Amino acid sequence: MKRSSIFLFLVFTMILLLYSCAQVPDSNAPVSQKVLVKVQVNRPAELQQETKAYISEVDKVFLEVYDSTDRLMYSASTNEKKNIVFDIELPAAGTYTFQAEAKRVDGSVVFHGSRTVSLIQGQNQVIINTVFKNGELRVTVDIDPIVWGRYEVESASVEIVRDTTQDSSTIVLTIDNPKTIDTREIYPDIYTLKFRISLKARYLNLDPERWSNEASPVTVSVPIDPDRITDVEFTVYFENNVINAAAVVTNVTVPYAEPVENLSAIWSPFEEKLYLEWYHDRTDAEFYIYKEISDRYYEFVAKTRERKYEISGFDDEQFHRISGVAVNAVVDRKSSGFVVLKKNDITPAMELKWKVEIPNSTISPSIGPDGTIYVADSDTLYAINPSDGSIKWTWDVEEGYFTSNYGVCPVVGSDGTIYICTEKFIYSEEQSTWICHVCAVDPNGTLKWRYEINDRGSIPAIGSDGTVYVAANASLYAINPDGTLKWMYTHEQIESSTVETSSPIVGSDGTVYFGASYTDSSPEAKLGYLYAVDPSNGQLKWRYSFDRPVSEFLAMGSNETLYVCTYDPNRPLEYQVGCLYAINPNGTLKWKYELNYYPLQPIVGFDGTLYLSGGKIDYQLNRFIGFLIALNPDGTLKWQKEVDNHVLLTPALGSNDILYVPGVELVDPYTVLKGYLFVIDPKQGEILWRFELEDTTWDWLPSFPTIAPDGTIYILDSYQLYAIRSVSRGLADSPWPKFRKNVRNTGNVLDD
Repeated sequence: MKRSSIFLFLVFTMILLLYSCAQVPDSNAPVSQKVLVKVQVNRPAELQQETKAYISEVDKVFLEVYDSTDRLMYSASTNEKKNIVFDIELPAAGTYTFQAEAKRVDGSVVFHGSRTVSLIQGQNQVIINTVFKNGELRVTVDIDPIVWGRYEVESASVEIVRDTTQDSSTIVLTIDNPKTIDTREIYPDIYTLKFRISLKARYLNLDPERWSNEASPVTVSVPIDPDRITDVEFTVYFENNVINAAAVVTNVTVPYAEPVENLSAIWSPFEEKLYLEWYHDRTDAEFYIYKEISDRYYEFVAKTRERKYEISGFDDEQFHRISGVAVNAVVDRKSSGFVVLKKNDITPAMELKWKVEIPNSTISPSIGPDGTIYVADSDTLYAINPSDGSIKWTWDVEEGYFTSNYGVCPVVGSDGTIYICTEKFIYSEEQSTWICHVCAVDPNGTLKWRYEINDRGSIPAIGSDGTVYVAANASLYAINPDGTLKWMYTHEQIESSTVETSSPIVGSDGTVYFGASYTDSSPEAKLGYLYAVDPSNGQLKWRYSFDRPVSEFLAMGSNETLYVCTYDPNRPLEYQVGCLYAINPNGTLKWKYELNYYPLQPIVGFDGTLYLSGGKIDYQLNRFIGFLIALNPDGTLKWQKEVDNHVLLTPALGSNDILYVPGVELVDPYTVLKGYLFVIDPKQGEILWRFELEDTTWDWLPSFPTIAPDGTIYILDSYQLYAIRSVSRGLADSPWPKFRKNVRNTGNVLDD
């Protein structure tokens, strides 16, 4: 027991000694510290200069920290894009690598930077300067099979010029195949690329033996964006058997910068200039102008900081070569992509080629196969040179006769023969009558033959076999090309009535259509009819009746649909109403459209749209209101244009889908009129341009225009014949683009 007590005492004593020997910590001794780091990420220097290039694309900025063994020690992200700071804590002092990346939503990198530093215990600061991540330029040279088969490439290169610094480098291309691709990493900016290529013929006697665009390289401006691919294709191809080179720009589709607005262009053929204008709200924007070729290729023209530009040397060949013009806005090194104005939307500045003074009563000039222009006044037929307006020859109608008051309109056959109707009124106490002569005149101005009709004759129509059709009173005459009668159809006439006939037209199967209106002593009995007559025998195929008289001129659309206007003879002009009927080729009604004005002949566009003009008088306001409407092929309204104090007449449609509408402004409603030829956009009816004609009177309204294949518009006003340069290449290839269908005024749907 005693030994046990002693043992316990000794153990207790040793514990006390050990405790007493333990060191008590000093409150002033240093404490073990971790590594604290403030990381500041500076945006690229370009952004520090108050530009905004690409910053709007950044989604988040990411930071990763690696130790000396490349072990990831820390990662974080922030949505902050301007003052980018991370406060982090690391476990120990040592060497660390800091990597910062600003990324888009899709994970691609906009700018990046890294820094390796040695950190100590306590507080540290790390500044990371960043740069934009390189983009990729992928250049493709595509040589079409014809060029490649005939020529080998002697040399090819792409000069790359950085627009902001004008630093340049050149890629020398080795082209062993028709398609060559070269890829380069380039620092983001706007670059101008100049593609040069020289070709040598593979065979003898090839023309040209050599070809090069060294003096005028294909130039295109492209944006190189961070961590993205920009594709530029240079193509070498044949166009009209001539070697050409052009650029095709793709992947410039994301609208990084705001595009230009209200891009418009006016082409002046006489000055050979194209005037461009647009709007952009950034004063520091730069604009790159291009010609668009074949809806695919782009030819660089120039760059400017103005909001307008004039392209010189823009002649007729240049205009008809392009498919449009384009403007690319560049702001803060960001491109908007191309805003393209298509050629059809370029406004033509019509310009006078010549005008000559000539007496006339012609509804619409005619153009012969050799380009000769034919007009007539009351007693003379004129043949006019298209080059300068000089008179080639005149043909005088026989004594006592005058050109038809139904409408003076020479008609030209495919062989150049000119057909025109003359008439004479023979007074008699017993029975007065009209005599009409259908005259055929040689292209040299001599009379071939004349055929006499005992009534007033219409404007002739010509069948595909050369048959001449003339409507007169109650009859339709078919006259052989030699001047002999082929057949005559006489429709049923209301007793004791007067008949007014419309000029005939000819369908694709040769069927002849014409209208007639009947009147007796009671105005309420006035009726109208449309007749379809078999060309082989003159027999009636069908007849369609109207409750109003039909207007003088008919038109035909696709699928042989006939268009006929009616009017109300019992209403004065200020209360006039009309109606446009669409009649199927079997004589049934397709649809009708009521009008609140007096209508003229419609024309038919590419897609079947009908354009119809007319007008009415508002005596209360002492003004005339001109109308131009567009109807869809199903008879529904597309748009309507009203022009105060104007009369609008039957238009012509150009090959580039532009409406040329003659009209007059009422300077003094009762005495003086001002003639114009309006250029109108057929999409919405907006007036794009107008060409001023002479002052005139109600007796001498402008004629209906015609458009020659070279684009010259011929129109008569007062005592002047005008030749006006236009941007159209002739009439539209549509079912019925003008009065009487074509430049020869044949009224035949098959004639161009």
